[in-house]
Amino acid sequence: MCHGAASRRHSGGDRELILDIFGSDFLQRASRRAKLDEESVTEICKCLESRLIQVGSRAAFQGLHFAVCKILQKTKDPDAALAFFQWLTREACYNPNTVAYNCLLNTLVKAGRIYQVREMLDRKTLGEFVHSEFTYGTLVHGHCLAGEFDEAKRLVEEFKDTGMSPGSLVVLHSLMLKGFSEAGLAMAKRGVAPNRVAYNAMARGLSKAGLLDEAFDLMGVMESAGFALTAVTFNPVVEFLCKSGRPDEACKVMETMLLRNIEPNILTLNLILQAARPEEALGMTDVMVEMGFCPTIVTFNALLELFCNTDQMDSATELLETMARSKCKPNFVTYSIMVQKFAEMGRMVEARAFLEQLVVCGYAPNLLVCNAYVAGLCKTGEMDLASRFLTVMAEEGCRANTATYNSLVEGFCKLGRMDEAERVLEEMIAEGSLPDSTTYNVLIQGLCSAGQIEHAFMAGGGIS
Repeated sequence: MCHGAASRRHSGGDRELILDIFGSDFLQRASRRAKLDEESVTEICKCLESRLIQVGSRAAFQGLHFAVCKILQKTKDPDAALAFFQWLTREACYNPNTVAYNCLLNTLVKAGRIYQVREMLDRKTLGEFVHSEFTYGTLVHGHCLAGEFDEAKRLVEEFKDTGMSPGSLVVLHSLMLKGFSEAGLAMAKRGVAPNRVAYNAMARGLSKAGLLDEAFDLMGVMESAGFALTAVTFNPVVEFLCKSGRPDEACKVMETMLLRNIEPNILTLNLILQAARPEEALGMTDVMVEMGFCPTIVTFNALLELFCNTDQMDSATELLETMARSKCKPNFVTYSIMVQKFAEMGRMVEARAFLEQLVVCGYAPNLLVCNAYVAGLCKTGEMDLASRFLTVMAEEGCRANTATYNSLVEGFCKLGRMDEAERVLEEMIAEGSLPDSTTYNVLIQGLCSAGQIEHAFMAGGGIS
């Protein structure tokens, strides 16, 4: 409880005396100690409490941010630092500034308490304060120490949105690298030198965070420590580049591997294949065979998707025959790709054949496959089949959604069967699928085409 009345009894001269008692005599001496343990902090709190009773004022602390921050920085026991901070804010009515908050957070993070820090910030158990670049830096550093480079990068991206300066961005990236380095040092201090698995894990973390220069720097450290680089080390870099739409750079990384006699593995090749341009894809399979790798189902599916995306259906069919000869069994993804593409093209005989194969092989079509098939039937005007398929979907536990019903509404509208289109709309609402703007646009256009203008206006009233 703050003793406001007691505080008001002290004017300028008394305040200087109070500052002298707390500042020059005690806190300053405490803050100059090299390290403070729990016992030392407890003693500090006891002495401060006695001084507070003696002078009857708590206002003096407001001028002592520097000394308080020093004590928080030098307290090696995180629990003691937290207890000291809570005592100051609750018992002494100390109103900490952002620097004091950051000093406490830094002490906790260095002790590996990043989750405790995040919980306190989320629950606001420390109160409200402005998160500065140092707050973000502390959190970034803590997540790096915990090997959570994705979360560290997310925080950097979040801070970008606050209007951070380029200099601050450099600082945060430096803290990420510092956190990684200290993670390795922490292992060494525990008498555990980073092994190949640990190095590869750290390289993967840096690569996933997009810190490729740092990942390559780590590879140099790894080699200096006597560990040979392998495809496992490079694959996260290749994966990041491929997923970032930079397949040419990924290929250059693979070329670097080959020049250094580091043999890519099937994952390396599959990653590059999945990001390759169609004209390059077949060449990649030739490279695989030359290197002695047998294409996997992932390889074939990546090629199949490339062919389908470029409407090379004859090549896709030939590839399926090649799969059969190589005894590589198609999986759910294989059949799904074929069903969706043939349905999109309106080639429903082939789409139906692959859908049947999918079921025969023991797979249950998911909503994505079912919606593609329904859309294909509606596109070719096979509305009775589409309606019956909707019933089959329900029986198999695959519940139709707005996209499914929109295909049916559009199909009936194109054929001028407006009563049935409106029936589908009613069924859609009854089944709990809310119509969207596409539903109403298609319906209104169909009614207008059928000359039912007044009815179209009434349908338009349902959009709101």
